[in-house]
Amino acid sequence: MAGVTGSFDQEVGIRYSAIQSKLKDKDLWFTDDEFTFYIGVVKDQKYVIVPDGFFTDGATVPRFLWWMFPPWGVYGQAAVLHDFLCQNLRLTKNGDNPDLTVSQTEVDKIFEMAMKVLGTPWIKRKIMYWAVHLYHSL
Repeated sequence: MAGVTGSFDQEVGIRYSAIQSKLKDKDLWFTDDEFTFYIGVVKDQKYVIVPDGFFTDGATVPRFLWWMFPPWGVYGQAAVLHDFLCQNLRLTKNGDNPDLTVSQTEVDKIFEMAMKVLGTPWIKRKIMYWAVHLYHSL
C-alpha cells in the first residue's frame, strides 16, 4: 500500500454508551452516523463503510499509557475504522464486491494510512501502527 492515499467522507460522531460499557465492563462508544474511508484512486478505489451504531473502545491502549496515547485523539476515527475492519476483514471495490477480503496486515496498514490522513504526528503514528501490528502477529 506504499504510495496509496485515502480519505474520509466525513468526521465520525461518537457517543458514550453507559449501558454497553456496564455490560461489557469497559468503556464503549458508538458511532452516530455511518462514515466511509476511501482507499486509492477512483478507477481502482476500495472503501469501507463503518455503519452508524458501531461500538468501539477507541484506541485500545493500556490505561498506564493514556497520558501519551489516550483512547481518543487526532487518530480517533482511524481507531474506529481499525476496530470495524478487525471485526469484518472486508472492503468494497468500486461498489462491485462487498466481500473483498483483506488480511490483518492490510487492516493495520489501512489504520496507519487513516492516521496519516487525520494528521497524526509521524512518531505517534508509527508507534501505534507497530503496536497493533505486533499484537496481531502474536
